[in-house]
Amino acid sequence: MRGIRCKHQWAVEFYQKRETAPDGTVTETRAVRMTYTQNWPAYNAAQTTEKEHSCRLLRDLCAGIPEPDSRADGRAFRSATCSLPPPSRSIRPSARGAS
Repeated sequence: MRGIRCKHQWAVEFYQKRETAPDGTVTETRAVRMTYTQNWPAYNAAQTTEKEHSCRLLRDLCAGIPEPDSRADGRAFRSATCSLPPPSRSIRPSARGAS
């Protein structure tokens, strides 16, 4: 339609290539498609504990940051570690749009 190749056409060309020699013979080359097995129990465990694990890592990272004693303007200081959400709280909205 637009006169240029789409990503699907590029994929087919990458996967399958035809060359015509001067004598008229056609050579067709196909790429080998690699597949890998997946350790599904480990993948599922990692996905279900990702939020708790990342919150724990973030808390440990913030624990090494020195806290200032007070602010210059006299206002109360809020610790960076207190600003982090607890592991049970949602960090980002869910797919349904609820937070």
